[in-house]
Amino acid sequence: MYRKEALQEFEELKKKYKELPALEEIESELDIFIDRPPVLTTLLGRLYDTFQNISRHYMVVVQPSSYIDAVESDFYKEDESEKIKEQLKQFLFITHDIISAFYSDDKKRAEVFMKYFKLFRKEYKEMARKFFSEQAELWKKYEFKAKKSNSYMG
Repeated sequence: MYRKEALQEFEELKKKYKELPALEEIESELDIFIDRPPVLTTLLGRLYDTFQNISRHYMVVVQPSSYIDAVESDFYKEDESEKIKEQLKQFLFITHDIISAFYSDDKKRAEVFMKYFKLFRKEYKEMARKFFSEQAELWKKYEFKAKKSNSYMG
């Protein structure tokens, strides 16, 4: 019932912003199903979530906050960590730019969505895929070392 309204809303957006890909294409790429309006805000939110999720994983390497994070951080040499920091900086800029679009009009939201959706598909999706594949391989090879107990037995 609401899907029909969402489709109608998207068609109106598509008339205004011709560069928008087909809704089904966007839904497939972002793994989302828009079942009700507001379409643009929902899509922008999902794009934000996608970049934020990637950012959190990069943040672990840059600033570990747990034992497991420290292990992941140690997977990388200093020069590799610097590259990851630069990529993280890009993701943080994007997430903040997306957030600022939420406080703007539909035109700005559409521009921001199209800009970062296109970049995600063209560049950042593959960058994230490589990073996560590398992480998976590094974890597969990692062996936890026996930890000495510091417990007091007195």
